[in-house]
Parts: sequence; C-alpha cells; structure tokens
Amino acid sequence: MSAEIKTRANEAIQFLREQGFQQIAIIGEGLGATLASHVAANVTDGSILTVVCINSVQHPLLSAEIHPNEILARLEIPVLDLQISTTPLGASYTNNQLRHHTIKAGNPKYTWIHLPANNLHGGATPIKLRIRGWLQRQSSQLPLAP
Repeated sequence: MSAEIKTRANEAIQFLREQGFQQIAIIGEGLGATLASHVAANVTDGSILTVVCINSVQHPLLSAEIHPNEILARLEIPVLDLQISTTPLGASYTNNQLRHHTIKAGNPKYTWIHLPANNLHGGATPIKLRIRGWLQRQSSQLPLAP
C-alpha cells in the first residue's frame, strides 16, 4: 500500500506544480490525516510547507512504517494536529497530552489542539477558521481559497 500512496501523492503534487503551486499544505482527516503525514515525510523537495491532521488514526491495513505518532515526530515542517472529540476531557485527554509531548520532542514545529465537538457551533466553520488562521500564521505565502 505504501508504494501506491507514494505514487498517487507524487502525481497529485506534480499536478499542483503544473498548475503553478510551488508551496503545498496537505490537510487530511482520520486515515487521510495519517496518509497526509506519510506523504509529507516522503516529499523532500521542500514543496510541502505544512500538514494539518484532523483526528489521525492508526489503521490495521497500513504497514508498520505508517504510524502517525512516529511520522509526525520525524517531520521538520509545521504540523497542526487537531483532535476533535465528543467525549469530555479525561483519560483520553491525558493520553493525547502524552502523545503531544512525545511528538513535540521530535518536531518543535508541532501543535496539538483539542476541540470538543459540542463546542463546534455552526458545523465545520470553526474548524475551518482555526485551520485557516493557523496556516496564515505559518506562511504568508500560502495561497488560501475562501
């Protein structure tokens, strides 16, 4: 599966370059977030500026080399790791904080934010605004669509 992911990601990145985009932010949710971080870790030409992961997961179908915590710690680019949960902060929060500190030790440009789902009034808009603001702070050169 890893070879197919790399092939498709390289094709997508090449397409974006042909469209004139030279600096790319990858945003993924769930399994897509895990794969986005994997793609960013394997693109070494500087075209991937940042990765935004929303509720990244480890999936049993993925090879051992695609483990979100290890990949995020290896990245040397800014990473926004959003955890959106419907459960109150408690044991899961403690586990996520431990995960955050582990990744942060490897990647000083890593940011973890927990968003309780019950505070997301207006659907995905607050999430989009949070991501947009974070991206703008990372690079004024990122062309952002409305």
